[in-house]
Amino acid sequence: MVAESASYSASASQIHPRCNIAEAAGLALGAVALIELFGTCIDLFDCIAIGRSFDHDSKILSVKLDVERALLLYWSEKIGLFKRDAEERFSQLKETPLIGKLLQEIHTLLSDGDRLRQQYGLEPIQDSDSRLKIVFSKLRIKALNEEVNHRKSLKSRSKDTPKDITPLKRTLWAIHDKNKFENLVQDLSYFVKSLVRLLPSVAVSGNKQMIQNDLEGVRDEEYLNLLTKATQSTQLYFTRLTRDRLDFLQTTTEKRILEALWFRTMDDRKEKVEDAHPETFHWALNPGHKMPWDSLPDFLESASGIYWIRGKPGCGKSTLMKYLFGEEKTSALLRAWAGGTSFTLASFFFWYYQEESHLVLAPKLVGLGIAFSHTAQAWLSR
Repeated sequence: MVAESASYSASASQIHPRCNIAEAAGLALGAVALIELFGTCIDLFDCIAIGRSFDHDSKILSVKLDVERALLLYWSEKIGLFKRDAEERFSQLKETPLIGKLLQEIHTLLSDGDRLRQQYGLEPIQDSDSRLKIVFSKLRIKALNEEVNHRKSLKSRSKDTPKDITPLKRTLWAIHDKNKFENLVQDLSYFVKSLVRLLPSVAVSGNKQMIQNDLEGVRDEEYLNLLTKATQSTQLYFTRLTRDRLDFLQTTTEKRILEALWFRTMDDRKEKVEDAHPETFHWALNPGHKMPWDSLPDFLESASGIYWIRGKPGCGKSTLMKYLFGEEKTSALLRAWAGGTSFTLASFFFWYYQEESHLVLAPKLVGLGIAFSHTAQAWLSR
C-alpha cells in the first residue's frame, strides 16, 4: 500500500486529511444526509463486478476492494453513524463537514464513468448471472440498506441533502487494466484511512471482533484464500483472522466427512476376527528363508502399489491382516518408507454376507479411495 508520505494519483491528491475545514463548509451535512451518502458509497462498491472467468490477480484486486468496503463499514459503526443521537452529535462535531467531503470523494471515485474508464482501467459490462456473488460483510450491508431505507423516509423533511449527489446508476464495471485498478484501490484506501484519522478515539479501537463476525458468514474457501493474499502485505491482523477461519472450516469439513462415513457396526467384523497366536504369523514380517512370494517387509519399507494376499475361504486372511495392522514392526517399516513424513495406517474389515450397512458404504469407500488416489498422484507429479 502507498505510504502516507508518497505521492497519490490525481484523484486522491484533491484532498488531504489536514485540509482547511472551511473548504468543506459547503457540504455541511446532517446525520440523515450523511447516512444516505454513506449508503450510496457502499452500493457503488458493488458495481465493480468480478466474473468467474477472471484471472487470479483480478480476483485478488476485487477482494482488496471488499476489504476497503469492510473497513468503511467498521468506521461507520465505530462513530455511531446509525445511532439515534447521531443527528445531534454530528451537528456539533467540527469534523462533520470534512467527513462529508471525504465521503463525497469516495462517491466521485466510484461513480465518475470517464475517470473509472480512463484513469482506473475499468470497462462497462452487461450484468451476468455468471459473475461472482460472494460478498464480505454481507449481514452488515443488509443492515445498512435497511437503515438507509428507513432514513429515506425522513428525506422529505430534511433540507441538508447535497444537491450534487446524483442517484445511483447500476452500471457494472469490470477490471480491464489491473495496474490502473490497483491505483483505485490505493486511492480508496487513502480516503478510508483519512476518515479514521479524523477521530483519534475511533482509530485506536480495534476491528478484530467485527472482522471475526464477518468471517463467520463466509464458508467459501476459495474466497478466503483470496482474502488472505489480498491482505497479507497491508492488513496483517485481517490475514491472521482469515487463516484462523480457514483452519476452522477445514477441520469442520474433515469432521463432517468422517461423521458421514461412520456407522454403528463399522468395527464389528474386525472385533470378531480372532487374534492370532503370537507365533502363527511371525514369518510374515520376519521371513527366515526364501519364500515363494515377494517379501512383505521389503514392500512395506520401500515399495509402492498394492500387495495382494489371497487364499481359500477360512484360511486365515482376515486374521493375518488384523495381525499385520496391530504389529509395531508394520508401523516401523512404514516409517522407514515415509522417510520422516507423516502417514496414515487405516483398516476396514468387510463381512462376507450382505449386511445392508456394508453394501451401502462399500461403493462410497471405493469412490473415496479412487478420488484420494487420483489426488495423491496429481500431487506427487507436481
